Amino acid sequence: MSPIAEVRPGLPRQQCRVAPSALALMESARQGLAAAEDEQSASARYVSAHLAALRAAAAVVAARAEPPGSRRRRPQSVWELLPKVEPALREWAAFFAAGAAKRAAAEAGLPRAVSAAEADDLLRDAEAFVSLAEGALGITPGQQRALDQHWSRFGVDFEPQVLDLAQLFGRAAAPTLEIGFGNGEHLLERALARPEHDFLGVEVHRPGIGHLLLAAANAGVRNLRVIAHDAIEVLRLQMAPGSLHEVQLLFPDPWPKKRHHKRRLVQPEFVALAASRLGPGGRLHLATDWEPYAEEMLRLLNDCSLLANCAGTGGFIDGAALEGRRATRFERRGERLGHQVRELLYQRR
Repeated sequence: MSPIAEVRPGLPRQQCRVAPSALALMESARQGLAAAEDEQSASARYVSAHLAALRAAAAVVAARAEPPGSRRRRPQSVWELLPKVEPALREWAAFFAAGAAKRAAAEAGLPRAVSAAEADDLLRDAEAFVSLAEGALGITPGQQRALDQHWSRFGVDFEPQVLDLAQLFGRAAAPTLEIGFGNGEHLLERALARPEHDFLGVEVHRPGIGHLLLAAANAGVRNLRVIAHDAIEVLRLQMAPGSLHEVQLLFPDPWPKKRHHKRRLVQPEFVALAASRLGPGGRLHLATDWEPYAEEMLRLLNDCSLLANCAGTGGFIDGAALEGRRATRFERRGERLGHQVRELLYQRR
């Protein structure tokens, strides 16, 4: 059983300088995940994802002091060492250690060693684990410098009071709120393409925020701001009713296992809250490549009396018809895995 339920809280960030060897291992882990996404064979996808997780675990071990007395004991695997240097990852270490035999069978080319569903599940788990391991390491020196140097320019500190968006951006313009922008690639592209609009991103992943701030500073963008806080609280406490032109939520975590569905962001309360923050004619745009989640989103949004489905038929909208909508990293991954991307677009009545 995957400990994916532990993903959301995250880990305390380390403030010390990260060893170059640990950063190199983490970069290799990220490259391994990208390679796994491209693998057509279930066995190859499983092996690449498991090895990516192994490299991420090795990065955390390399970044910490050697466990006391470890040199006097028998050689230990990374999965044995990881809980000793980072106890919060104990369940993850046990999970991936248990999958080592299946990886060996897949590497050996044994028939039906893993199914396509098992490979996809492990890839999703490996992505979650690598993100947690990155959090355990802390952000890179470049990302930390970006936060130090550019937060005062682009960052908005969370306070439990309504933001005056016109004052924040220094003008009255149509504001878009993107929830969970990841590394900010899509958000920055939209801000650069639509200088007459204002864009506000909400994200809690510090490395992604640092990545965006550095890119935004290099691009010289002026219509972009960032909040590092929980999206529900930002919507509820900082966004005034009717204040937004658009809310975007692209490829949120689908939490595919039934017992984790309660963790999904798109719930009736979220839909009602997001709709209430849109002005008349404002748009709510969602996308996912997980079909069961897409059907649930469609049902919840169609049930909201404040929203009208822009598809006309009450179904999904053709993504090609969305102006300025470029593929995100998660969308490209889904397409490589053969997943159909579902777009949902609604307008405030």
